[in-house]
Amino acid sequence: FNKDNILDIAVANFGTSDVGILLGHSTKYSTNSTFTNGITNPVPILLGDYYVGFRNQTIYLTGSSSQPYAIDIGYFNNDTQIDMIVANSGNQNVGLLLGYGNGSFATEIIYPTGTGSNPEVVIVEDFNKDSRSDVAITNSNDDSIIIFLGNDHVNFTKLTYSTGQASNPSAFATSDLNKDAYIDLIVANQGTDSIGIFFGFDYISFTKQKPYETGDATGPYAIGVHDFNNDNYLDIMCGLYNTNNVGVFLGYGNGTFGSMT
Repeated sequence: FNKDNILDIAVANFGTSDVGILLGHSTKYSTNSTFTNGITNPVPILLGDYYVGFRNQTIYLTGSSSQPYAIDIGYFNNDTQIDMIVANSGNQNVGLLLGYGNGSFATEIIYPTGTGSNPEVVIVEDFNKDSRSDVAITNSNDDSIIIFLGNDHVNFTKLTYSTGQASNPSAFATSDLNKDAYIDLIVANQGTDSIGIFFGFDYISFTKQKPYETGDATGPYAIGVHDFNNDNYLDIMCGLYNTNNVGVFLGYGNGTFGSMT
């Protein structure tokens, strides 16, 4: 965040309705270390034998009862400084904190996600290939994904895609599953025991969701994309909350997948 070539950490503090920044410095650690983040639970950091440490946390408020749930970074105002975007689940909005390039950030700019939406996950991508950071958000309570297409003036064009009635989308990932050079969205629908794929096309639109079932009462809660069987095709893995295991959908390289194993 402060361009000193040392990694920093941003933390979404759900209980205290703020985000914290831990700026890295060159102190040697060789064991597990814990850095406290206010009165909320401490954040455990597993460190190897590296020259890495962190200064005391700097707090940025996200609003009373905002309950920030997730955080990501991007470049939203074309000034080459890293900015932060936060999903504020309690206040039904996402907050943008513009960076100054020295490890500090401006006051949060608010973008509503809808009454009762409960935004939980936020991902920054350039969905429309205009070299501007865009934002995708899962709204778990109103069963949708929102995409904010960005420009250089921190204004956004809002797109909304339904994940299905009572789907309760809890996590999602991005990748190009069908090798057409467009970014696709893969969402874990905890409420309907399924994952859904939204295929991107023409840079600003997505197809209707294509679902794959994960099994009755499995409750998919986390999701990732990788080539798990080394066949050069992307596969999808999901964490199943209710059964305490994971499932894998092996990909065929054309955007279709086999049944979960």
